[in-house]
Amino acid sequence: MAANNDSSSEGERASWARRHSWRNWNTVERVLAALAALIAVITGVVVAAKFFTKETPMEKEQALVQELRPGQAFTRATQIMKESPHYSRNLPSGNALYQYDREWERIQLLVNPSSGEVLSVGIYADNMEFHPKIKSAAGEVILNRDSLFEFGDPTFAFGSCGAHTSSYYEAHPNMAGAGGGGSAAIGVTDSKRGSVEIMQGVCGVLWPGRELECIPNSFEAANSGPARQIECLSSPQVVDLRKKVKVTSVILSRESQLTADMFNNPYEVARGNQ
Repeated sequence: MAANNDSSSEGERASWARRHSWRNWNTVERVLAALAALIAVITGVVVAAKFFTKETPMEKEQALVQELRPGQAFTRATQIMKESPHYSRNLPSGNALYQYDREWERIQLLVNPSSGEVLSVGIYADNMEFHPKIKSAAGEVILNRDSLFEFGDPTFAFGSCGAHTSSYYEAHPNMAGAGGGGSAAIGVTDSKRGSVEIMQGVCGVLWPGRELECIPNSFEAANSGPARQIECLSSPQVVDLRKKVKVTSVILSRESQLTADMFNNPYEVARGNQ
């Protein structure tokens, strides 16, 4: 009888072990399935996040523009741009001007041929949706968003409205206490012929048929005698204009003073080509 009882007990234990082994396997299988489902959900979320946060071509271009700095080697600037300039011009001063015509903007690099150093970087937005954030001596500026008025009174201003090219700049030279010094000019430029939405606000107020005497029509004239401009820039009409008009172009320099070489209309450098 004892042998039979032992045999029965062993059978019950084996049966119990088989049942619990099956239950344990089912539990493990369910856990693995749940983990697989969780991983699938997480993967889907990551993929969706990457899809929805992926930079657009314009956003990539905005980031690229922010890498350009005066003081860089010209070779470094071309590496950032990933292509050679589309236009070049030798200036009477001996400096060289290089220009890129991009999809949303034009970029100018003023270069000292002897040292290969970029003396200034000019960025000119052609598309009103192009919003690069540029650090300058005058302060951080977002093109097509910030108004001229936000950067305070300039040292001098100049501009002109013509049949083919128009521009208006406010100069902030010798900004010793701003971001390590340097100079900047902010303004509006129709770097592509026919960009009337960019310049119409400026030309309609400052130049209703002719340049106002208090706003010189060239850098040379403004830089030599800016005294009379203060009265013009502080007039209610011009103050209202400066509050409304958005900055579409910026010129950056590490030099304490701006120079005429830094102001070449992109449309003219491109010889009128679009």
